[in-house]
Amino acid sequence: MVRPGVGAMARPDFEAIIQMISKVTPATAKDFPIDAIASIVAESSRSYEVFLSFRGEDTRTSFTSHLYASLQNNGINVFKDNDLLQRGDHISKSLLLAIERSQISVIIFSKNYVL
Repeated sequence: MVRPGVGAMARPDFEAIIQMISKVTPATAKDFPIDAIASIVAESSRSYEVFLSFRGEDTRTSFTSHLYASLQNNGINVFKDNDLLQRGDHISKSLLLAIERSQISVIIFSKNYVL
């Protein structure tokens, strides 16, 4: 997927992102409301197009890593936290900044997400 203006943080191609997500998961990602997602995107300067939010080893080396690789391979600038944040730990300032500087967040729930 080649998108003009990627270096200048052009608006991401949400349909392409959702298509990639639907290839990785059997969920009905194609039914996501594109207009609703696009409406929350701030046109200010952002460091990342996508912030992957997940917790735990049950997705870190499987679904999350596959999704991350697929997005990156298609030219989408993705933030994935590689530190193991334990329950009760405070979110670091650098992680909060990455969240704030991302255009969208993809939250990955799993069996152990809330444990």
